[in-house]
Amino acid sequence: MQIIWTLLIVTYLFFADITGSATALMQATTTPSTRPSAGHSAETESDLTMHVVPLSEIGETAKDAHPLTVGSPSPATQILTQTGEAFDLTKAFKSKPTILIFYRGGWCPYCTAHLVAVGQIEPELLQMGYQILGVSPDSPTRVAATLAKTPMPYTLLSDSEMSLARAFGLAFYVDQKTAEKYAGYGIELTISPESDRKLLPVPAVFIIDTDGLIRFVHAEPDYSKRLAPDALLLAAKNVLKK
Repeated sequence: MQIIWTLLIVTYLFFADITGSATALMQATTTPSTRPSAGHSAETESDLTMHVVPLSEIGETAKDAHPLTVGSPSPATQILTQTGEAFDLTKAFKSKPTILIFYRGGWCPYCTAHLVAVGQIEPELLQMGYQILGVSPDSPTRVAATLAKTPMPYTLLSDSEMSLARAFGLAFYVDQKTAEKYAGYGIELTISPESDRKLLPVPAVFIIDTDGLIRFVHAEPDYSKRLAPDALLLAAKNVLKK
């Protein structure tokens, strides 16, 4: 399986020139965030009431995104299942600890390889009491196509307007040259309603507890670098110890 995905990644390397690379934005402490979140502190969210936060500023590049930090309450916005039905993110967060994965889309080989790798450790995460949710800007139809081509053992969801990615501080503008190249490949990117510019999310992994608080963050502007499965397992175990 590893050989197959390595070949897939190599085949699609010509996709790879989104703006710049950067150091990973990783946080694994319990220090509360200093970033404002619609006026809600961790204490006010302890009753599990999720609120849609104002849409964050969009990064000019992936390096300029500002992911929510550990201790922040998790925002909840409108997202859809592969069949186009509304998914109750608030209810999902309440039900059990959540591994929330933001990925660029089913067209991205790095994303697919990472989703498959996470699927391989899903039994261990489930045994710890977690659920896994994957979210991308893909439309419900494209999410369904991804699952038909590469079945995943966990839920993939559509954030086609990128409202959730923006609320989590992951959205950034795609430069015109890259946007045009992707369009030539038939890749449809989300358009910002404020500027008509194309958007993508910084790939990220959040661990969210049943109080709706973010307990771990890994957000990497360089989309070719992903959180390794063993690192995710370690983070998941550490969160449960706190």
